[in-house]
Amino acid sequence: MNTKRKLQWLEAQLAALPAPEPPPADWEPEEELAASAEEPWEDRQNDPDNWLVIPEFGVLPQAVNFEGFASPIVGPDDSQAGWRGSIRRTVHAVRDEARRRFASLQALHDAGERVLMASDLAGRADQWIADGAFAFHYSTFFWHLQQAHRKHRLGQAEPCIDQLARALGMVAFIHAGDQARLANFFRLRSKRKSKSADLRHAQDPKHHAKGKVKKRWEEWQLNPTKYSSAEQFARDMLDEFTVLQSSQVITRWCRVWKGKANGQQPRRSAG
Repeated sequence: MNTKRKLQWLEAQLAALPAPEPPPADWEPEEELAASAEEPWEDRQNDPDNWLVIPEFGVLPQAVNFEGFASPIVGPDDSQAGWRGSIRRTVHAVRDEARRRFASLQALHDAGERVLMASDLAGRADQWIADGAFAFHYSTFFWHLQQAHRKHRLGQAEPCIDQLARALGMVAFIHAGDQARLANFFRLRSKRKSKSADLRHAQDPKHHAKGKVKKRWEEWQLNPTKYSSAEQFARDMLDEFTVLQSSQVITRWCRVWKGKANGQQPRRSAG
């Protein structure tokens, strides 16, 4: 999908989400910006939502001597309090919703990982998927903000604005009030991602080579004297299938295949 089609698809998805609530009738943005500029740096320092990186929900920076906190949004320099204050308020709104949904930051990350790792979302409850989708978009939102912060420090204005735009694009998903709609969107996203991955695997020459290596491995199991070790088998496969480049990868495949043959669950590597 080219860039233009991606943008059109994203715009269609955003249009399908509930519209954000309008600001209060008595909202005065100029007064709010002025208040941000007048707020003492000491107060901003101790506001967790003035930091892009936090160790946990409900922890005040000064209470832990700022351990685990990084990338302040509005710093000591009040000259940039206006536009930075807008980002800070957005961060506060996003974290408020996160704190409402999850008891801890770790619980949020776990929910996101469960949804991303799930092989099938068809039978999952809307709330379960919606919480995981929220966690995914929450993490993506802050990743883009940290990238924008880094680009700004490097003096790269256009990349900074691009990352800010991407971060704000996540807010529409984060504040989607219709749980069923958000869950269905994420189910569709997961299904497309799975099909795309299957297609890439099917077209990957290494994937084809792996299938042939497995057949050779099965033949070896029927004739155990052919190779003295998995390492010897792997070296022979590298010679036969030049598209493969790592004997360690092949020996890992052997361990997984042997484990499955013996009815064991494959162990996940730490990396």
